[in-house]
Amino acid sequence: MMIAIANVFISIPLIKIMGPAGAALGTAISLIVGNIFFMNWYYQKRIGLDMIYFWKQILSFIPALIAPCIVGVLLMKYANITGLVKLGSYAVVYATVYALSMYFLGMNNDEKTLIMGPIKKIIHK
Repeated sequence: MMIAIANVFISIPLIKIMGPAGAALGTAISLIVGNIFFMNWYYQKRIGLDMIYFWKQILSFIPALIAPCIVGVLLMKYANITGLVKLGSYAVVYATVYALSMYFLGMNNDEKTLIMGPIKKIIHK
């Protein structure tokens, strides 16, 4: 609720200066300050969560997202999707690149074990 109130107090002067873009900027500023800075401080100091460790873990996913982003941009730019079959085939390509990238670059050993356990059960039936 405080973020929404801050949004109003930030956005109104910015709207007068910049017009509709001021509303977007005011919303962005209030969300960044409120959700990123204030809430992470609150979680760290008041609740006792280790937010530094959390963000290190989140940032470790960035290398795993590079290949899916590149494939997604290339598919959007060059793919001529004219029907459900082509859409489905492009979705399978993207999902495969994403899954492989996350498995090899984004997951830790515990997560890989959680994924491979059910797959091994299916294969060995």
